[in-house]
Amino acid sequence: MFSVFDELIIEDSKILKELDNAKGNYQKIIEVFAQRITLYKEYAKKTDDPIIREIINTKKSLIISDVGLLSTQNNLQEDIAKIISRLDALEEKVYGNRGRKPT
Repeated sequence: MFSVFDELIIEDSKILKELDNAKGNYQKIIEVFAQRITLYKEYAKKTDDPIIREIINTKKSLIISDVGLLSTQNNLQEDIAKIISRLDALEEKVYGNRGRKPT
């Protein structure tokens, strides 16, 4: 007989396999994590045991924290890409087509 935790791990593993297909696709990664959060919410509601419920809710909170970190990482990467683009545009404006940029 499977415990609630065993069932949860099995279902979570199925969802985590989708991350392999989401590499580099930020939106898909967020969707996978949203599925995981929903899964943990559902399993927390399934149990009457407050200790088990709290353990599941704590794991859900950790997943939510991971989403926050991923979001921050993505925002930083986007900001860095914008800065690099602006620097490239500035270099082009300053140096134009006069050959190589000084190093």
